[in-house]
Amino acid sequence: MSPETAKASAGKTQTHLHRGNDKLDRMYTYAERLRWAMQQTEPPTSRRALALRVGIEYQSIQYLADPNRNAQGSRHTEAIARALGVSAQWLATGKGKPHRGRKQPIDQRAALHDCIRATRELLARLERIAQALEDGQSGN
Repeated sequence: MSPETAKASAGKTQTHLHRGNDKLDRMYTYAERLRWAMQQTEPPTSRRALALRVGIEYQSIQYLADPNRNAQGSRHTEAIARALGVSAQWLATGKGKPHRGRKQPIDQRAALHDCIRATRELLARLERIAQALEDGQSGN
């Protein structure tokens, strides 16, 4: 290991995971674990979909998943972990196993309700924008 790599990994919890080909993965940061967990869902969960499912701003997930930001965690870790079907302790610290026992499937009904809620919120926003545009045109 180079001195730079040793410095970069100092103080970080290392998580080893085996993929289908037994290739060893190392995840030191919250962002790495978050991105990995998002890819493990079927289908993979986008940042926008995760934000909607958890009920937080997209920018928050964007920040947490950005490897350049070095986010140490979030007050929403429990909800994020639940939405992705992983252990909150693992997501927060890298300790333990990512999945409790076996991989937990995402509750499709809850995901559907989240999508419906998000769609309603988007529709309400679009209606407000359309109304503002109409008000602006009639005022000219």
